[in-house]
Amino acid sequence: MQVEIVSAHVRSLMEDNLTHIDTSNPQNIKPWFTGRVDFVPNAKDLTNSGFKLIGARLDYVNRNNAASIVYKTQNHLINLFIFPTKEKDMLNTKAIQKRGYNIIKWTENGLEYCAISDLNMEELKQFAQLYREQSYNTRLY
Repeated sequence: MQVEIVSAHVRSLMEDNLTHIDTSNPQNIKPWFTGRVDFVPNAKDLTNSGFKLIGARLDYVNRNNAASIVYKTQNHLINLFIFPTKEKDMLNTKAIQKRGYNIIKWTENGLEYCAISDLNMEELKQFAQLYREQSYNTRLY
């Protein structure tokens, strides 16, 4: 499946198809996906941590419609692919390198998350940790 993630990421960069909705407001993302996917993808505002939300698009991964939420840090783009899975929740993230790209993968509440970028692995891990922490904190309140 990592091959599909890399292919979808590269395709988004090559086809001028990075986003279908351009927005830095996470509240605009969720309603845009309504009716396009069978789950609720959550965009997070991580701007204060250096990861700017630039938009989202519909993609196709693992034979399913997938949400792709797009962030930018410095001159690096991060595609966060989200799609349904039957895998158990992963308490820790899994780091993978494929074709020159770094991927951080985790599963939570029936969804798989794959963050991919040419960003170095440590910074991509930081992005994933911030995203996951904000998800956890949101559920607490």
